Amino acid sequence: MGACQAFFRAAKESCQNDLLARCAPALSRTGNVSLTPCQQHDPLNMEGFVVYVDGSWDQAGGAGIGVYLLQNGSLVRWISKGVRASTSDQAEALAVLEGLQILHLAIGEGRVLSDSTDIVSAIQAATPVITNWRAFSEIWQSWKLRVQSQGKYRVLHCNREDATLKIAHKLANQGRTYGWEKTGCTENDLNMEELV
Repeated sequence: MGACQAFFRAAKESCQNDLLARCAPALSRTGNVSLTPCQQHDPLNMEGFVVYVDGSWDQAGGAGIGVYLLQNGSLVRWISKGVRASTSDQAEALAVLEGLQILHLAIGEGRVLSDSTDIVSAIQAATPVITNWRAFSEIWQSWKLRVQSQGKYRVLHCNREDATLKIAHKLANQGRTYGWEKTGCTENDLNMEELV
């Protein structure tokens, strides 16, 4: 086994163990005690794993991503993280990539929902459509993950007025504003007053 393969195998195992360790309480509330691939469902049906993502960017160069992972409608994990991005499209693409990496490394199947029609269209296309070259790398990586999944991952558009997407949006804003990296597995870990 090559060094690259060993690295990615170790990263995958580490991510799975991290998700299981951090999220066991939330999973036990939903009756699931492990992160296993879900059955393929209609994209509008919220069964299985659904990752709501959003990116936040300001002209001063601050950026953040918010990720809100649900399984069968119950919270599994949330992430608020400061990132580097040159444009709002790059911040959105980083958020989608984060969601796809969670599916790829830890879960194996599900949907990523974003309010960025440009990024969703670029990743869902037969060949990646790059309209903002500063987001090229993130779009390309996301597109490759989606294609390699052979239909197990879907990237779909979600109306920005969706209540759950608004949580991801607020997480992204907090990541941009404070530059932190916070994560949690319960709504108790998520201080909603901080997000308003």
